[in-house]
Amino acid sequence: MNIFSLTQRWSPVAALDDDGEPGRPHFQVIMNEVTGERVAGHMSALRFSPQRLIRWAAAQLPEVEAELWLDRSELLIPFTRAFPEFTVKLQPSAPHLNGYFQHLEELFRDDQTADDYSLVDLFGDRNALRFYKAAWEYLDQDLYQIPESARLEYRDPRGQRYSLEFSSQDEPGFMLSDPQGNLCLGVSFDNPAFVAARDLELLDRQHFDFGTAFYPWLLFSHLPGGLTRDWFETLIWLFEAIPNFAQAGGICVSGPKGCCLDWCKTDLDQVAS
Repeated sequence: MNIFSLTQRWSPVAALDDDGEPGRPHFQVIMNEVTGERVAGHMSALRFSPQRLIRWAAAQLPEVEAELWLDRSELLIPFTRAFPEFTVKLQPSAPHLNGYFQHLEELFRDDQTADDYSLVDLFGDRNALRFYKAAWEYLDQDLYQIPESARLEYRDPRGQRYSLEFSSQDEPGFMLSDPQGNLCLGVSFDNPAFVAARDLELLDRQHFDFGTAFYPWLLFSHLPGGLTRDWFETLIWLFEAIPNFAQAGGICVSGPKGCCLDWCKTDLDQVAS
């Protein structure tokens, strides 16, 4: 019995497009699950619709009796209708197909930098999804009560002070800096080139679409131990605290374990208080 597996996935690594801008393309791949050979492969800047993916697959698959394995449930019905000669099945763990993408990751590993990360790998699917849901809800908030030039202050549970500044008017991100002005942690909303492929696959499965210019990704440095779970939880709290601060008219917002968000105070303000 011939067995073919088919997928459409994000590229493991970002690449420059024709205009020199970073982007993360999609790979369309068909594997022979009996021999381990790649039957067909294609790369596209945009995700194929199910209909276009069917047309591409029809031009690549041999006319033989076979099983066709898919890794996405939403493709099962349209592919079953389009390929009545095949036994179409849902099989997200196709070994040769997954092995092919693992091999791609190894090939691209040298192209990754210290800034590359995956929230799925670091904290698991459930926690990564908490972050992206919080970012989604943050984007939907109205922050006009906070002046663009305003500087806020985040104090962590140990009393350490960090200044919080917003990105440009057209970009809803924010950054935390230590008292010496060093960037510690920030969230930028940009294209999906900077978000890990595993995270993008999770977002696709959960039907989260941030469009072409508002995918959340992290900037971090000067963090003891890197992006720890505590810092990760701080980001999620800030997604909620910043809109609450704006809606409360600039009144200090407190969080768990004594952390808080308030207007940035000078040393003289600290002495006077």
